[in-house]
Amino acid sequence: MDIETGLREYIVNKFMQGEESGLLDDESLFDRGIIDSLGVLKLVAFLEEQYGVCVDDEELIPENFETIALLKEFIESKQVAAR
Repeated sequence: MDIETGLREYIVNKFMQGEESGLLDDESLFDRGIIDSLGVLKLVAFLEEQYGVCVDDEELIPENFETIALLKEFIESKQVAAR
C-alpha cells in the first residue's frame, strides 16, 4: 500500500468514522475540522509506527500536517533523510 492510501485510510477510519465524504489530497484537514491538536498527536504516533519516521517537536507545524499531500511529502522527506 502506498503512503497516500495508508494515510487516507487511517484518517478516514480514525477521524471520520469511515465516511470519506470526498476528502481531497490537497484539502485542509484542519479547516474541515477532521483533525485538531489531539488528532495531530494521534497522527504522529501512527506515522512513527507505520512509516518508521521520528517526528521532532519542531516539525509539529501545520505545514507538515495540513493535507494528505503534505503529510506524504513530509513522510517521504523523513524516510530519505534516514537513509
